[in-house]
Amino acid sequence: MITKRAPADYAEALGKRWTDSGNRHDRRGLKSREIKADRPVPIPPVLVAMLRDHIKEFGKATDGRIFSNERGAVLGTSSYWRVWQEARPLALPPDRAAAPLARRPYDLRHTCITNWLNAGVPVAEVARRAGNSPEVIHRRYEGCIDGHEELNNAKIAKAMGWDELGRTRRKRRRQAPEPRVWLTRSSHGTGA
Repeated sequence: MITKRAPADYAEALGKRWTDSGNRHDRRGLKSREIKADRPVPIPPVLVAMLRDHIKEFGKATDGRIFSNERGAVLGTSSYWRVWQEARPLALPPDRAAAPLARRPYDLRHTCITNWLNAGVPVAEVARRAGNSPEVIHRRYEGCIDGHEELNNAKIAKAMGWDELGRTRRKRRRQAPEPRVWLTRSSHGTGA
């Protein structure tokens, strides 16, 4: 038998399936951390400036949240989705916008992590900034660093002291400079 539910009842029923409280969003702490724990996330100064400008223009929600809906509550995923669908064609060239690249807002997280790894940021630092373990970064992103083999080989060769043919470069010993002798007239001498 099919029953007709009011939209609010339907949302509540879905919420009970997806959250512990039955609400659309549960208030919870960070994964694998104590309830009131926080996690500092270092960001480049240019992003700090952007966030400060945003806060100056739009303020913060009463709970301190930087991004909120028009009522100051949690910004729903459907809002992220709608804005991203409008922004994506403007942010990407047409050929990229037609591809599955960054199809979902969450894909931007993967793009960011991939860019950090490709830029040479150490895995442990990427993990710290992304809130993952290095093991997760290795497992999830091991194939994302493309086209760096030649660059990495050059780094290894340099660290090992090899030339391009793999021969160990001999370090030339610097010869100590000849000591210089300065002949000066003594100001107290006899002039000899």
